[in-house]
Amino acid sequence: MLELSGDPLEYIEVLYTHFTRDFIDTKPEFEGQAVHHDKNDDGGKCACFVHITNKDDEDAGGRVMDLRRCERIGWIRPIIENHTNTDVLVWEEQKGKQVRKFLYLADERFLVILQAFKYGYLLVTAYHVDSDRGHQRFVKKHQRYSI
Repeated sequence: MLELSGDPLEYIEVLYTHFTRDFIDTKPEFEGQAVHHDKNDDGGKCACFVHITNKDDEDAGGRVMDLRRCERIGWIRPIIENHTNTDVLVWEEQKGKQVRKFLYLADERFLVILQAFKYGYLLVTAYHVDSDRGHQRFVKKHQRYSI
């Protein structure tokens, strides 16, 4: 895990270096197809990076840095590339025309969500599941929707 130590701005740059290595310089593959990310600019960084390192906070009136997400940024690509490992619970959900793949490392309570699209998959988000209720919900979803 990449723990925060020192200057938060330097920490963000270290995180972005990991993100760049894992998703910009090369792309992981899921089920033989490339995993892409949202490249739109969000404050000088890819929107995908901002999304996977921040969470919604109603009290703050927007998104704020989430250290649990940040610490685990280096887990996303290995989970995608090793999704066939029995430690990763994988299931699919379809809503309308959107098909999403859920990859849940249950022992660590870390979820990666990919969305199928014309050119492979899009990394939607990845986050630590903080609550017991959320954890149980994803375990049940896996049992119901596993592929």
